[in-house]
Amino acid sequence: MKIITCYMPPTSGAVDVDGYSIEDHSLEVRRKIGYLPESNPLYLDMNVVEYLEYAARLHGIDKSKLKQQLNYMIDVCGLKEVRHKDIGEMSKGYRQRVGLAQAMIHDPDVLILDEPTSGLDPNQIVEIRNLIKQLGGRKRSFSPRTSSRRSRRRVTGSSSLTQAPLSPTGHRRSCNKNFMDRSQLPSSSRRM
Repeated sequence: MKIITCYMPPTSGAVDVDGYSIEDHSLEVRRKIGYLPESNPLYLDMNVVEYLEYAARLHGIDKSKLKQQLNYMIDVCGLKEVRHKDIGEMSKGYRQRVGLAQAMIHDPDVLILDEPTSGLDPNQIVEIRNLIKQLGGRKRSFSPRTSSRRSRRRVTGSSSLTQAPLSPTGHRRSCNKNFMDRSQLPSSSRRM
């Protein structure tokens, strides 16, 4: 994940994201990616609006579009009632929503989610999964793959990461087929 998101250079091989090499065009790759790491790094002393404004400015969102995009993400991520609350006072479920809003504030082409439901209670897991399905349905999204049957069922038009090469983007049946026999993955599947 850190290599794909340009946080760490690869020691070997090559990774392309949306046609851009992470080594030759890392700034362009970063513009195209929305990333929610497993340990959602939030500024707990900021409220939701302050944090999302900060994230939007880091992504270079034009001031004329900032308020509209901010309101859209607050609305679609279900953060209206907590928009002025400090993030440190929120439940983990709401913190994940803030992290997801941050990852999507700049309307990225590719969404990378690292264990977005980790540590959530069952109700929060359902809410976050539905939110991801709603928001990520229009994006190319990637998430670490676990071996659980439940995770395999969730793959619909997304790609999952394993310890081996990346799978090609596809629907559940084609993804499952490719994961069952990794030796059959073409070398081009290492590129996104």
